[in-house]
Amino acid sequence: MILKKHNAISSGFRGLFDGQVMIREWKGQVELCKAPVKRPGKPTSGQQKARDRFTEANIYYRWVVAVPELEALYIQARTGHKTVQNLAISDFYHAPEIESINLDDYKGQPGDIITINATDNFCVHKVLVCIYDADNQLVEKGEALQQGDTEYWDYTALCQHAGGGRVEVTARDLPENETKVVVELAEVQNTERETPGTRFMNYLVRPLCDRVDRKCGLVDMSFDDRFMSKPG
Repeated sequence: MILKKHNAISSGFRGLFDGQVMIREWKGQVELCKAPVKRPGKPTSGQQKARDRFTEANIYYRWVVAVPELEALYIQARTGHKTVQNLAISDFYHAPEIESINLDDYKGQPGDIITINATDNFCVHKVLVCIYDADNQLVEKGEALQQGDTEYWDYTALCQHAGGGRVEVTARDLPENETKVVVELAEVQNTERETPGTRFMNYLVRPLCDRVDRKCGLVDMSFDDRFMSKPG
């Protein structure tokens, strides 16, 4: 029930009234609503857990409004009747999701790219990447960079990696919820990036030279010697 801004009952008054109704201000309008009622009896373990979680969510909300830069992000995202409190609590309850990890361009060489598609109900704050070898030793770790204002993040490899092991990707949101996905790497990786030039050499020149070898009996001569050697 919406009350007029200026009247004898609600003017200047907010909160619980006579333990029965509550007067509050919502988007510039004063509302009269039923007072919340505490449920009788001791809560179950599940109910207590939910209450504790909600208390933590409200603590996060109070922290958000105490940091102007952070509050501004939630203010920009408001739609309809949603408030900063609604958005902050919802964000607290929902962890990011990692939709995909693209390893097509990762060949174990410095400069190779791992692309991650990570989403969140509000925003993904950061994406962390760890690469381990087959002996469970950390090869490298670092943060991926977001591709503009999209859901895609790129991690650029810094170290050479022979193959095997795994890639661990962790996505975090502003309330520090996180989701981790592990992808196993192939035992043998092609560490030579194949360009149009290398494809020409691998699929046309080398097979042709092999056929010449078999015909001429040049089995002890390397491809480079054959290909680079001058006639005469």
